[in-house]
Formats: sequence, structure tokens, C-alpha cells
Amino acid sequence: MKKNENHFMSTLIEDIPQNVFAFMSENDNRIILDSKEIEMYNQTIAQKSGMIYSLACVQVKKEEIEHYMNRYSIPKRIKDEIKGLTSEEIEEIESNQNREAITDCEAVKAIVIQRSNLRSFPTSICMPYNENSDFDYFQETELHVNTPILILHESKDKDWYFIKSPIYVGWLKKENIAYACEDDWKFFVSSKDFAICTETLLEIDGILIDMSVKLPYQKITEETVQLVLPSRGPNGLIQKSQVIVPRDKFHIGYLPYTKKNLLLQAFKYKGMSYSWGGKDTGIDCSSYIANLFRTFGFIFPRNASEQNHSVGDIISLQNKTIAEKKQILELYSFGLLFQPGHVMLYLGIKDKKPYIIHASGTKGKVVLTNLNAPNIYISQIDKFITIP
Repeated sequence: MKKNENHFMSTLIEDIPQNVFAFMSENDNRIILDSKEIEMYNQTIAQKSGMIYSLACVQVKKEEIEHYMNRYSIPKRIKDEIKGLTSEEIEEIESNQNREAITDCEAVKAIVIQRSNLRSFPTSICMPYNENSDFDYFQETELHVNTPILILHESKDKDWYFIKSPIYVGWLKKENIAYACEDDWKFFVSSKDFAICTETLLEIDGILIDMSVKLPYQKITEETVQLVLPSRGPNGLIQKSQVIVPRDKFHIGYLPYTKKNLLLQAFKYKGMSYSWGGKDTGIDCSSYIANLFRTFGFIFPRNASEQNHSVGDIISLQNKTIAEKKQILELYSFGLLFQPGHVMLYLGIKDKKPYIIHASGTKGKVVLTNLNAPNIYISQIDKFITIP
């Protein structure tokens, strides 16, 4: 690492997150994996997971598109129990998929130009779990700025595209993408001169940039970095918009994968609002974890159910007593803990107590949690994963 890069790393965090240093030791600046090792690690993750998608092939069969669409259905209980959504509205939503027009196609390459909700159906209508729930059955995930996608199909009302991204397949509003020729695609997706956003959610010229968003840069000074944002021009074609931002909000290249950097990034999210599927400006448990590790170059699958068998070395905690689980955790300084449907970042032992930080739907935000607290998580935790 060059001298100026060392200086940059020392000034990376403007406001040190509360409590973070309590979980650090002198050895936490050690590089755990370098960039080449992380690339190899990603290949293993992709092989284990069924939800890391290659965008290399643009020739797509009708059967593949139908297969992806068939993953989504509207549960019968929603049709029967949720008030305010008629059977006619349900029929209209399902009809808007335009399934009769699906054909073999050459997918169109595009780039996401603003933080966007990816939906299981081509609609902005919210489908809550119950009348008082923020849980939206139609929300699958959020897509970040500069995410590459393949356009597979168009909705009947022509407002939506059915798309494939590197981590998910679903419906995306047309206004949130720009079509990319091969040269522009390579520039935004594969540029070697890139910077990573290290803040939780930045607004740049009205565009929301998530932690881990990767953007090409053209010029660096001691104080600033000149980035290139994708934007939508005439006829929906991609344009390059140059913006100058404070350098301490971005890191040139991926962050070095150390425990210190991981914890500093993790604690920046503390207090951020929880939202299922990252809807609007919130974050959920698996997106929180994926964003953290993406700042180092890891590519995790989107869902906790995929992360829990593909992202690292698994230590089963099933059929263990709480005392046995704690004995195992005492052997490690960090990792991922899973219970059905939920993932947490394990922080190690502090004052003889095991701690986690996670996006909690129950608390409605990202919180630091003591696993010794009564009736908290540890009785349900069934898996621990080290990376590596």
C-alpha cells in the first residue's frame, strides 16, 4: 500500500461510530484476504449459491424467463384476507406481466441510474402481511446505482421491465434504467479506475448512493474525487455525468479486508431504519450484510436463506445448548450468525458477553444486541459462518 493510501485509510471515517472500538484489538488491521483471494472466494460462493447470476450471455430462452417469473405468486391468503385490493386489481397485476408476449430474445444491456425497488410483479401497489404491516409481499430487493442488468421482457402497460441483475431477477420501473452500448457497459461495470462509497446512504445531485456502490472516477485530489455517474439521456440512452465529491466518502478501489474496516463500516449503519427488501431508504438484514462485504469486493447472494449455505465455512449450532453455543462463539472474534430467515454480524466477546450488530425488523433499525439478554436470538441461532 502506498504512503498516500495509508493516509487516506487513516482519515476514512470522519465520525467514529459509537462503541466500535470496544470490539477491536491491536491485530485487527491484519489483511484477512487480499483482492485476488477474494475473487477466488467469490467463485466458490457463486458455485454454492443458486442466486448469483452471470450476465455474460444475452441470448435468453422463453423457458428461462418463464422459469424466473414462476418463482413469484400472490398467496391465497392475501387474496382472501387483505382488504382494499379487489380480485379485479389482482387480475390486472397478474395480467400486466404480459406473459403471452414472452419469446426467446436477445437481452438488452442497461445500467440502473438511481436506487430502485425491484418487485415480484410489475406494480407499485404495496401488498402488506396484514393491515398494519410494513412488510410488502411485492418487494424483493433494492438495486443500487450502477448495477448492470439485462432486460428480458416488457410489461403490458410498458412501464416496467422484467430484468436480471447479478443478484436478483424481477420487475423494475423503466425510468430507473439507461440502455448501454458495449463500450459504456464496460466503462461503468468493468472500469479498473473505480471508487467505493463507504457511507451508508449519500445523496449526490439528487441520486441516492448506497454503501458499496462502485463508480468510475476520472480525477483524484487530496480533498476530492471526480466520479462518473450513469444518467438517462434522450431515448433512454446512458450518459456520463461527472460529479465532484469529498474523498473521505469514497475509497479508491475496494477497502482492504480487515476486521477493523469491517467493524467501522458495520457500525456506520447503527440506527438506520429497517425496511423489508430495502424498500425506499431502509435496509434489511441480508442486504446489510451484503453491502458491508461488497465494500471489500465480495459478492454475496441477496437473501439470508442463500447466504447461510454459500458465503463461508459453516459451523452448525443445531441441537446445541445455549452454553455450548457460547463456548463455540468464544473461539471466534467475528463472523455471521444465522437463525431461520435472519442473519447477524457477530462481533465477539465483550465483558464476557457475546454481541451482534444487525438490521432488526423487531426493533425497526440496525442495533447492537447483547446475546446474553433474556429471550434474545441465541436460542434460535442455528449456524455460524466464518469468512474465511
